Amino acid sequence: MQSCRLFFSNWAGQEVNDHSVQVSIAAYNGIWYNTSVKVQKLLLFFIARGQKASQITVAKLYDVNLKNFTTVMKTSVSYCTVMISLREPLRNA
Repeated sequence: MQSCRLFFSNWAGQEVNDHSVQVSIAAYNGIWYNTSVKVQKLLLFFIARGQKASQITVAKLYDVNLKNFTTVMKTSVSYCTVMISLREPLRNA
C-alpha cells in the first residue's frame, strides 16, 4: 500500500518535471515576434527559466521523480532479501 502511495507521489512529481520544460517550448513556439519589445524581453526570461526542469523536493533531501522511486524500491527489495536470508539460518537451526 505504501509503495502505491510513493509511486503516485513520484509520478506526479515526474509530471511536474516534464511539463515545466514543455511550458518554455510552448512559449517559444508562440507568435512572440509580433509582440512589443517589453513582452519579448519577458518571454525571453520565461523561456530561459524554463530550460531547467522544475523539481519538487521533500525536506531539501529527496527529489520527487520516478528515477528516485525506482532507487527506493530497489533498495527496499535488497533490504528485504538480506533480512530474509538472515532469518533462514535461524529456522534451520
